[in-house]
Amino acid sequence: DIRWLPGNVGYLRINMFLDPPPSIEKLAAAMNVLADTSALIIDVRGAPGGEPAGVANVIGHLVSERTATVHAEDPFDPSRSRTYYAEPRTPAFADRPVYVLIDGRTGSGAEEFAYDLQAMGRATLVGQTTYGAATPGGFRPLAAGFAAFIPMQVVTHATTGANWEGVGVRPDVEVPAEQALEQAHRLALEAILKDAEGPRRAIAEEGLAALE
Repeated sequence: DIRWLPGNVGYLRINMFLDPPPSIEKLAAAMNVLADTSALIIDVRGAPGGEPAGVANVIGHLVSERTATVHAEDPFDPSRSRTYYAEPRTPAFADRPVYVLIDGRTGSGAEEFAYDLQAMGRATLVGQTTYGAATPGGFRPLAAGFAAFIPMQVVTHATTGANWEGVGVRPDVEVPAEQALEQAHRLALEAILKDAEGPRRAIAEEGLAALE
């Protein structure tokens, strides 16, 4: 879902953070649609997750230099451990305010996306605390038709050395999930108006008036 909100604020809904080339191309196309917006809202409410590499791809559009995101440690096979990096991508939104919408059903890789940006000081999180699933793993069959979920890796943020397992990612601005978009839209317009001039200011003022 891609939208231009009143006041020239971009809205992008992401359901899964994936790394294959078709996903990267779709992401770039979506970002191109929103390239001329003055602020960006990314909605990951209810998003179940994805891959660290897919998360890094999205963050690449929001940073101006190569930035470490998370380190995935594989205790069973250390050779598979790695640190992920967000590489700057175009179109770039590194100079614009970013808001991320989260809720109690935001999980796994979508939580990493919110956690990474919060740890970098790159985005304002709006909504409710996320699910709290930071440990990658998979199901393994047991006898009599049962299966067990086995943790396979330990993921930590490259800067904080911590993660969100069991506690979730807390929003910077806590509001009910259904009000998160309106609140983020208002915050985005207020941020734009701090230094906007000319037509950009007039457009943002019109957008803010439409919310009143």
